[in-house]
Amino acid sequence: ACNGIEALECIALNKPDLIVSDLMMPRMDGNKLCSKLKEMSDTSDIPFILLTGKDTLQAQAESIKCGADLFLNKPVSMDLLKDSLKNLYTNKQHILKKISKNYIQHTLRQHQQVQDNELSEKVIEIIKANIDNVQLDATFICEQLGMSKSGLYQKTKHLFDKPIIELVRDIRLTKAVQIMSEENISMAEVAARTGFQNQSYFTSTFKKKYGMTPSQYLKQMRG
Repeated sequence: ACNGIEALECIALNKPDLIVSDLMMPRMDGNKLCSKLKEMSDTSDIPFILLTGKDTLQAQAESIKCGADLFLNKPVSMDLLKDSLKNLYTNKQHILKKISKNYIQHTLRQHQQVQDNELSEKVIEIIKANIDNVQLDATFICEQLGMSKSGLYQKTKHLFDKPIIELVRDIRLTKAVQIMSEENISMAEVAARTGFQNQSYFTSTFKKKYGMTPSQYLKQMRG
């Protein structure tokens, strides 16, 4: 291209892998060309080398501010230019590789998060749907999910920060508190409806969790 405008048009039509431009050009200088290309998403990633006879720190600073990847003074040694091009290409490949790796890792994390959310919802759904079942335990849940016990233990520890048995117990007790606050029924019936084997076991489990018996809790709740 004979000037910056022509260069901009050529680059728009045929995206190059690398741009080597003179700083001093008619109609649009190298800095303006570089700045425009770096502002456009289609060309912002193209390495841009500026050649100039202005051997000043101010000139270099202006070019770097415009987005130039490299600033070389004329006359340019061919060996220096080749080495510079090689370094730019290598750095670009490293960056692309890192971006690709990060994208893959991010995608995998998102996919895993979706799977984890679905699993946690299924586990809670199974527990709530079978809350009155005395046989509701890790084995029962594994059968419903089609998972191994070791897999379920690892997942629930990761998702809920507690073993599956504790999760079942906590959901049972939460349901018991809800029933106690909404219905006027005996503690034996509350225990039965939340899957505890008997009232005695319900009372001891409740006290261990809340620091008081169900009756004391209910009395405190009602004031």
